[in-house]
Amino acid sequence: MALEGAATYTTISFSETETEDMVITYPDEMNENDPNYDKAGTSETVQVPKQIMTTDTYEYVYVWVKQIEVFNNMIDGIKKTDVIYQYAGYESKDAKAADMENYLFWNTREVPNLDYNLNLWSQCYNDLKTLENFKELQNC
Repeated sequence: MALEGAATYTTISFSETETEDMVITYPDEMNENDPNYDKAGTSETVQVPKQIMTTDTYEYVYVWVKQIEVFNNMIDGIKKTDVIYQYAGYESKDAKAADMENYLFWNTREVPNLDYNLNLWSQCYNDLKTLENFKELQNC
């Protein structure tokens, strides 16, 4: 199972030379062990590397779920299951088969509203198709 079709993918990188101002506002009440405890209730402006957004448009991309991880946790005596999956986009199915680590893009997501009665792989692919940049992708 995989998805194929037209898609866009946006990445964020950080400039090595340009900066921008960021205002950090600290809450009035902070844990006294917090390294910024002395700044409680104040704001400061700091210089951070400028974010650079790059959007790539693909007329055709092959998107494959590479890995699914299931985490079972007990929170206040209640079992909570989280499913995190990794996906990657390739130039084609053949490109993925030749070298699955030679992808155009890669990312992770969490399956929202996990349904124990549905196939886990299908839930991952259906989740991807809800993303605005992947709405044109079809099952293949």
